Amino acid sequence: MAEPEVETPLKQADSSTPTEPAAAQESSPPSGASETTPATADGAAEPDKKAPEGEPAPAGESTEKSTEKGSEAAAKADNASAAQPAAAEQKPEQAPTADKQAARQPESKDTKEAQATKESKTEPEPEVTLEQLQAALSGSNFKSHNALEQVQKNLNSFRQQLDDSAEELKQQAETLHGQLQELLDKNQQHQEQLADKTRQLIDSLQQALEAGQSHEALPTWDKIQGNISNTSGKIRNKLQEASNPFKAKLNELRDWKIFAATEKKRELITRMQTLLESKLTPQEANKRIGKMHREWKALGQSNDNESLWKEFKTLSDKAYEPCKEYFKQRKQLMAENLKKRQEICAQMEAELEKLDPEAIHIGELNKLLNRCEKQWKQHAPVEQSKIKSIQKRYYDLVNEFRKHRKKSIRENAASKQALIDRAVELASSEDNKQAMNEAKQLQKQWQSVGPTTFKDDKKLWSDFRAACDKIFAKRDAASQERKQQQQQQRQELQQLLTEMEALLKKAEEAFRESRAEAHELARQFNSKLDGQQRRAHSKLIDRFNDLKRQIDARFRSLPDKKTQAMRQQISRISTALDSVEQRLFDSDKDSFAGIASSIDSELGSAISALEEREIQQLFEQRLQLLGKDSAAFTAAAEAAEKEFRELCIAAEIRADMETPAEDQARRMQLQLEKLQEDFGQARPSQKDNNRFALQSETRALCLGPLRSELREALDKRLEQTLSRLR
Repeated sequence: MAEPEVETPLKQADSSTPTEPAAAQESSPPSGASETTPATADGAAEPDKKAPEGEPAPAGESTEKSTEKGSEAAAKADNASAAQPAAAEQKPEQAPTADKQAARQPESKDTKEAQATKESKTEPEPEVTLEQLQAALSGSNFKSHNALEQVQKNLNSFRQQLDDSAEELKQQAETLHGQLQELLDKNQQHQEQLADKTRQLIDSLQQALEAGQSHEALPTWDKIQGNISNTSGKIRNKLQEASNPFKAKLNELRDWKIFAATEKKRELITRMQTLLESKLTPQEANKRIGKMHREWKALGQSNDNESLWKEFKTLSDKAYEPCKEYFKQRKQLMAENLKKRQEICAQMEAELEKLDPEAIHIGELNKLLNRCEKQWKQHAPVEQSKIKSIQKRYYDLVNEFRKHRKKSIRENAASKQALIDRAVELASSEDNKQAMNEAKQLQKQWQSVGPTTFKDDKKLWSDFRAACDKIFAKRDAASQERKQQQQQQRQELQQLLTEMEALLKKAEEAFRESRAEAHELARQFNSKLDGQQRRAHSKLIDRFNDLKRQIDARFRSLPDKKTQAMRQQISRISTALDSVEQRLFDSDKDSFAGIASSIDSELGSAISALEEREIQQLFEQRLQLLGKDSAAFTAAAEAAEKEFRELCIAAEIRADMETPAEDQARRMQLQLEKLQEDFGQARPSQKDNNRFALQSETRALCLGPLRSELREALDKRLEQTLSRLR
């Protein structure tokens, strides 16, 4: 299972800038390319010394320049147009250095003699030279004409130095010469093939120029010059002569291209400014920035190139700032996900170590694999460079579990097939009574055999059932009676399930007293089922299991005696406070103080006796409120109503029930807060829901003051919702 790729901040410098500023070179603008190489006058990166056969050569003057160095003399003699001014062909930013100028000066006679003397003093031994020639030839490719020529020159010089006594060296040199000649012959064939391809490219270039297709013409020209640079001699001169007539037109196209690139770069600057002011997400902003950088790079050279690039890059850096924090957080998330996945693998390894291959419970094994798969998917993405190793570890463990499961399934299938074979034999038995008795035993044995695959289990059971039915088909009357019994049993089971559902709807006190009834209903249900009947009533069994889980969970969540006593005490306090608060609701300002002072003094003692500090504080607040004026009482009533409504809304959200229209706006707010709190958490269990229901009921008793009709409506609303959770 492959993980999604990780987005990383983009880094690019403008490849079209002739000399990029120092600030731009040191920083990493958000884009999808690497750092810039020095560019030629038309915006392309400086080419390598050789271009691969059939591949486009790097665009720009430097390719033309390298070509002209090889055929300059012939071009000047045959075609005056080929000898254009050097200033038009040179890169403006790469003027010849002093070292290069000095290298072009002709050597003086004294210099040559001194050099010859130095070489004569340090001339190596012939054996050493032969080894060097062999190494040079081994490292040469038949396409590298210049390298082969240099080896040929050195080899000829070496052979001239040998005297007549060096027969072994001569023989080795002759062998080396033969090998060299083979490469030179291949090189000649290669140059001829390259020449044919280049002539085709020249025809394509002419067609593109005549059609005004600059996008096709300029790359084709670069391919031609790259091919020419890999030829020599007459082939090179002829190809150069054939391509030179198109140079002026191409220079004109480059000028137009630079003009168009300038306008498009200004447009990109405007778009980057707009992006800077937009409210895009970090992911979308990063994509847009990268796309604009790629567009900028594709435009190549332009007028005012350096200043435009500085402006564009400054805006780009500002636009990318919000993306940095996003990628930082994403990186942290991926690290956490990796840690979680490692924990999953460690847990699986521990389970695998405990697994008994001879006693595999396939249902539990399936639950383990499903749980691990769910958790695995939850903790994504993971950093791309680390995903392969953790995935291999995880899926190796999964496959190991599957091997054990497959082995167990195979053994179970064999056991079931043996039972089927025996049932088929019994179907042809003459002693039908004995056959029926043994068939019943086979059915019991079948129930003790573990499952196979769903598809195989279905087929095996079908075969087994068919064999058994054939045995029992000899007694049609008994079979008919069995069907009637089964129908009657279904009705009885459904009645038991209906009674179990009624138990769940009982209030807390009534439900507490129905424990024995619940056990009796479960016992009756199970007693009415045996092996084959269980399959016939599988849906009813599923419904029974679900109801039993709910009943058991609710019994477990019932408060103990101490908690129950506390609940009763809370209920008595709440009732006493409600009585006084209702009188205050119905009173006027003059009688308010008198009613508040009539509160039973023992109520305060009862509140102080409560062990739950939070509940005690809520009741104390309500009690203290009775001694204040009617305005404070009214404000507290509004706050209590608001809190009670939020209690109902929280329960409705948890139970996935509708909320009244007047509370819909508040529900939306609470749902957003709950999404943030519960992100990545598992769905609440039945036990959690029962605990939540109990806490909500207790909290509702503590809230006040509330008018009696309002409390009654909210109590009813809350109880309907909580009954759905139980």
